[in-house]
Amino acid sequence: MGINVSYRIGFGAALSTFLFFFLFSSINIYSMLGISLFVFFSTKFFFDLSRTIDVRDLMIVFALLQWIIGPILAYNFVEDDPIFYMSIDEETYMKFIFPATLFLAIGLYIPIFPKRINEKNILALIQKITLKYPTLDLILFFSGIVIINLWNIAPQFLKFFVYLISNVRFVGLYLIFIHNRPYKWWYFVLFMLSMLAGAVESALFHDIVLWSGFSMMVLSFILNFSTTQKSIIVSSVVFLVLLIQIGKPMIRSLNPEERDVEIFYSEATEKLYQEEFIFSEEFINYNISRMNQGWIITRIMAHVPIYEPFAEGETIWKGIKGSLLPRFLDPEERVTAGNSVYFYRFTGLQLAAATSMDISVIGEGYANFGLTGGIVFMFILGLFYNFILHYVLNLSQKYPLLILMIPILFFHVVKAETDFTSSMNFLIKAIMVVVIIYLGLRQILGMNV
Repeated sequence: MGINVSYRIGFGAALSTFLFFFLFSSINIYSMLGISLFVFFSTKFFFDLSRTIDVRDLMIVFALLQWIIGPILAYNFVEDDPIFYMSIDEETYMKFIFPATLFLAIGLYIPIFPKRINEKNILALIQKITLKYPTLDLILFFSGIVIINLWNIAPQFLKFFVYLISNVRFVGLYLIFIHNRPYKWWYFVLFMLSMLAGAVESALFHDIVLWSGFSMMVLSFILNFSTTQKSIIVSSVVFLVLLIQIGKPMIRSLNPEERDVEIFYSEATEKLYQEEFIFSEEFINYNISRMNQGWIITRIMAHVPIYEPFAEGETIWKGIKGSLLPRFLDPEERVTAGNSVYFYRFTGLQLAAATSMDISVIGEGYANFGLTGGIVFMFILGLFYNFILHYVLNLSQKYPLLILMIPILFFHVVKAETDFTSSMNFLIKAIMVVVIIYLGLRQILGMNV
């Protein structure tokens, strides 16, 4: 399916959505536009599966869910929560958040960076590589599994590096499918179950949700799924997220040694079939609150500049410096940055010691530059990510495996809740790790990939 077709279908779905809300609802015009934008990119995301690996689709769908859909649901269906309440009215919020998100999308998709490749041609090159190096997939897959199991014993200063380089196991997993190994789906199922077991043990589910999304994109691209197959795989990921949302509160209430997949699965599936639980106000409000990043953004908009002046680019500059300079060269900046410090500074709320929340790039854009400046900042940020993605895609003509490493590079960037410093730090360090992986394959194993 060509790119123009996915855009046309998306536009038709978005226009129909807008007309429906315009005729039959009383929500403000910016909220109508926001919902329509979400429908457009969700539709585009679905119909572009199998055609390409475009992390921009995942990035903007996550952003729209957490910055627009979650907040609209909170404004219209959730009574004031003592913690996650919206600090400003819906129209004031949406007047900033809709154009800021729209301009992020324009920056991400505007075709000013020439794309000189066809992703299917790159896939053909990777297939040739798997024939030339028939054990490459297993080397990367099992090496990554070994490396991630070293995380607990690694020194603190190496943990981030160990985590990043262990993600090569996903490249190996995708190569298993390109190689078309026997029992490839067993590799996938057992691997994802092991990830779920780790997520249950730690009670942290971000990684498995994000990697499920990335794997859905990559495997759809590799296996060229039909519309029916894409519907099944999207539904499976949605079902996994639903199970996690059902079982997560219970798992987090247990001691670590008591957590296991069997307890998680039995508890989640039991509640799944209880209509009084699934449709209860408590469960619905819980999920809306988890989806809603807007409560933090409204706190920023209510706090800045009344109680805290606009940062005028200060945190952005610190984020750029912090991601480019080693920690030992810039220790003071690391102390004054970070999610807990920025969260308190720009919202006025003090986080508990064990709690970690980010203000998001869009919240940070407003905290630095205000309404108009924040919108411009989001456009420039979209352009930057657009450039990085196109550069990597074009470079994959020479280094074909790069296209399978795009999820490693953008893993943290697609998370709508993370701040600028965290996103940039992860992106720069991930680029370094990808270079190290290539050097290792070439210099140590003699593989020209």
